[in-house]
Amino acid sequence: VTVQLMNFEAMWGLTGTLAERLQGIKDRGYDGVEAGLPEFMARLGDIETREVADFRHILDDLELAYIPMIFTYEPEFADRWGGMEIESSATHAVTFQQQVEAAAAYAPMQMTAHSGSDAMTLSEALAFFEAALAVESDVGIPIGHETHRMRILYSPFVWREIHQELPDLRTVADISHWVNVCERIPDDLEDLFLSCTAAAIHIHGRVGHPEGPQVSDPRAPEHLHLVEWHERWWRSVLTDALESGSEIVTFDPEYGPPPYMSTLPYTGAPVAALEEVRLWARERIGIVLSELQQALSS
Repeated sequence: VTVQLMNFEAMWGLTGTLAERLQGIKDRGYDGVEAGLPEFMARLGDIETREVADFRHILDDLELAYIPMIFTYEPEFADRWGGMEIESSATHAVTFQQQVEAAAAYAPMQMTAHSGSDAMTLSEALAFFEAALAVESDVGIPIGHETHRMRILYSPFVWREIHQELPDLRTVADISHWVNVCERIPDDLEDLFLSCTAAAIHIHGRVGHPEGPQVSDPRAPEHLHLVEWHERWWRSVLTDALESGSEIVTFDPEYGPPPYMSTLPYTGAPVAALEEVRLWARERIGIVLSELQQALSS
């Protein structure tokens, strides 16, 4: 019983020109990059406008796969994103459709979506996801909705209500957010976590803790219990992939830069090297998968 593990690195937190960042991802041995559409990254100031047209060519030249990230928004998100100018007609449903249709031109294997707002009522959230499922069906590319703070699926309790009504909705499992939102190691919510991992098409492999979405350094022995707890749920996604006969499972060791990463007081220096932490996490998930495959083969 085997499945291919494809590792993606986020552009988030990397420095240099677009070409330098993508070359670094390739040099570190990743299979691809996970990032927003180049036009959207330019709007946020993450890349230069002149680099937008280079994105596809660099991906092709480096033979990097691409998981597009969809970021839905409405006018009130301008303050959340540092004052980015947002058109008054923007809605979460409209911006989802626009970005998904643009991302489909890259023919990706899947997409990751930051979907809606935590301020939505249940009826508003259901209406958004019903529209999103229709768009997903139209483009024919699997879309996972990330379990992310600030978004609809910020909480396992919201997921429970959504999943009951829309069992076909797929997730990107980033359980670090739920650990933070629940402010505990939520062993009492096993059924909700199992339903989330069963719906997952992608793993964001970051370890969180009850007071934040990212431990200071997952390699530190004081965080081992948290690492092992998160790996239990990543193992669940991998097991489902193996038992269902999936050919590929995707993983992004999505540790982030400050302020996600802890910093030293006064200097603001990060307490760990971001790229090294991500590589360590990538190695850990490879070991977990290898052990699972051996166990299922014996």
